[in-house]
Amino acid sequence: MSSLYELSDAYKCLRDMEEEIDGETLTEETYLNTLESIEEPLKDKANNIAKLIKKLTSDVEDKKEKIAAWQGSKKTDENKVAWLKRYLTQELDHAGIKKLETGDFILSPRNYKAATVVESLDLLPDEFKSTKVEVTPDKNEIYTALKAGNEVPGAHLEPNRGTTIK
Repeated sequence: MSSLYELSDAYKCLRDMEEEIDGETLTEETYLNTLESIEEPLKDKANNIAKLIKKLTSDVEDKKEKIAAWQGSKKTDENKVAWLKRYLTQELDHAGIKKLETGDFILSPRNYKAATVVESLDLLPDEFKSTKVEVTPDKNEIYTALKAGNEVPGAHLEPNRGTTIK
């Protein structure tokens, strides 16, 4: 079985030969039979590739939805863990317990490095602020300039072709 590349190449070559139909070297009947023998496998290959594209596109959308659901679930679980840790520490501190041995764990409330909380960025002195500058290309402006025939160093337009699958 031929690949889509081979079939499309053969189809193009045959189409280029249309002008050579002269009745002697290449008859119209031979040309049409050959065209038909290439056209059907080409349609089948293209059809199968289009089916695969549709399936993969659907899979991508399903995965996006699953990722969003998992991220939401993950965030919920992270919040529960943080709350439960605070609750456990608070209650052990309240009871005055420095170390508690259970059947599975040894629990010891302890101090960690203090968390830095910024209440208002506006009230902070400049020495405690850092500025990040991100430079990004303005692709719309670049496109407009290039489309108008202007030269933009470091950029060019590239053909963007695709096939619509309905």
